[in-house]
Amino acid sequence: MTSATRIRYPVLESIGALAPDERLLQGLSAPGFEVGSFCNGADAPQALLARLAERGYESDDHDHGRGMLFASEHGVCMHLDEKPAVLWALSGPQMAAPEGLQFLVGNKRHFLREGDVLLFDSRREHGVISTEAGLWAVFSMYVRRMRPPRAARRSDSARS
Repeated sequence: MTSATRIRYPVLESIGALAPDERLLQGLSAPGFEVGSFCNGADAPQALLARLAERGYESDDHDHGRGMLFASEHGVCMHLDEKPAVLWALSGPQMAAPEGLQFLVGNKRHFLREGDVLLFDSRREHGVISTEAGLWAVFSMYVRRMRPPRAARRSDSARS
């Protein structure tokens, strides 16, 4: 794929806010849920999938609409992941503080507020700085740009 055809993803872009999903919040107290673990799988709520579709994104096929429910009492060290992603801020006392929970991606930052939905390129270094005590939680999922239906792709290629 040449740089002219490579799909660009935002480094960090807000796509609005959604009320935190009650089912995801209940998952935080489910048996087997591990605070600080990146292995707490969860299905993406329909409201989030609809918001992504409005912006031309969908869950990455590999994940089949599943993502990760994550909670911590601390920050998250800077790290890289393999695909673009969405982050949905669900809860935490830090989200009420003016600078309580800072999400960093590359050279950009966003102070998380409950309900924030952010697209970001997780292939860039990213992490979280927490300056307030207490448990905070987010939902994250790999995403990609929506592909046109097969018939539309065939008709486009027939024109060229």
